[in-house]
Amino acid sequence: FMAGGVEMPLSMDTRVGHGLRSTDNRGIIVDTREFRSTLPAQLYRKGFRLAAEQLYCGDFVLSDKVVVEKKSKGDLSNSLPSGRLFQQCESMLKHYDRNVLLVQLEDRLSLHDAGSEMRSDALITRFAILLMRFPNLRVIWARGVEHAAELLAALKGLGGDPDIERACRVGSNDDLDKNLLNGMGGDADDINEAAVEMLLKVPGVNQTVQVTEPDGNKKTVRLVNIIMNNCDCFEELARKDKKELKSWGLSIASVEKIYRFFNTPVKSVEGWVPGKQKKATGNHKKAGKSKGLKKRRML
Repeated sequence: FMAGGVEMPLSMDTRVGHGLRSTDNRGIIVDTREFRSTLPAQLYRKGFRLAAEQLYCGDFVLSDKVVVEKKSKGDLSNSLPSGRLFQQCESMLKHYDRNVLLVQLEDRLSLHDAGSEMRSDALITRFAILLMRFPNLRVIWARGVEHAAELLAALKGLGGDPDIERACRVGSNDDLDKNLLNGMGGDADDINEAAVEMLLKVPGVNQTVQVTEPDGNKKTVRLVNIIMNNCDCFEELARKDKKELKSWGLSIASVEKIYRFFNTPVKSVEGWVPGKQKKATGNHKKAGKSKGLKKRRML
């Protein structure tokens, strides 16, 4: 198969880095979520070897020193108000020497009418604050996917091929190191990181909420911090009722998701075949509930 004048294999094993490191400087690591767009396909057509990996920092790792975070208009309208983009840029600046924000626009190079989530002037204001907060961040503008691929191809010349293991490891503990431990009142060594990562998977937990401090100022706090300040283990959280969860300042939506996660009975494995679900008797329902609670407590 020929792409961009370079012979390319139709598939390759990149799970342990095979096929990416070479002397021709054509390897790029791409976050798996980016394959929902057409940009990786454009890069492939230009002759680049792509390794699909789950990345914690950046969307495209061009080398061990160059990383790119890609945003569309819709992405900006969501990630700027939530503060997610600020966290992503901070992580890139922490782990890479050259950090690039690629803004891909489909029609014209303007942030006006970027989305319905927020007004254009508010979006531009937040974007300006982002640039002032991170003066070393480089922003490039692309008009369409083909232009974006050309820009990434030009940036690829700034370094050699990236190391897959390093790229997949970079940023994996950033949330624990800063965001999750911030305000916990304890040392990082006192935190069970595995339990925190599991807690973040619970529906309704990985969010933020506005709280009012004693001096009247509002502060954005992560729900996982609030929960960890009020509970010592999963069993204790599972026993909380909706009233207690609401008293912590959690939103109604988060309370419903968390309560439903821990209190919805799980199906008993014994005698159950996917696709052939039988109507259980009253006694069987009770047994299923009991086993489900026991399994949850073991977590």
